[in-house]
Amino acid sequence: MNDPASPAQVRTRLGESSLTHERDGTCIVRVELALPDGRSGTGQGAAPDVPTGHLRAGARATLEALHALLGPRVTLEFRGAKLIRAFDTRVAIVAVGSSRGPGPRNLLGTAEVQEDDLGRSGAIAALDAVNRHLARELTGHAGDLTGG
Repeated sequence: MNDPASPAQVRTRLGESSLTHERDGTCIVRVELALPDGRSGTGQGAAPDVPTGHLRAGARATLEALHALLGPRVTLEFRGAKLIRAFDTRVAIVAVGSSRGPGPRNLLGTAEVQEDDLGRSGAIAALDAVNRHLARELTGHAGDLTGG
């Protein structure tokens, strides 16, 4: 049976990631993403070398990799990242703006922070924010951006 994949079955995957501390007080996060069709791409993001900066750099690196893979097909804009504590767990929250659909939207994503890998947590939260949106775009269901 060769039914097209539903948006719920299509996810962009995070591969390798790395965090580098620079001498000038910034950090650089590099990520590799894999699209469902097998294509992969990399991106990098920079921010101040502080915990929330690591989150921001990871999220920006993810959006840069997506832009490199998809070009103007999808317009995503980094809006912010926060590190919070909820239920005795550190949680990364990332906001991504999208101008696709009926108007500007905030796409929010979260990720539990594993160990001290805040750059990767920012990347995972960014993917959580955009994966459903991207799945609709990649499967041709882009007109329906309201449901889950």
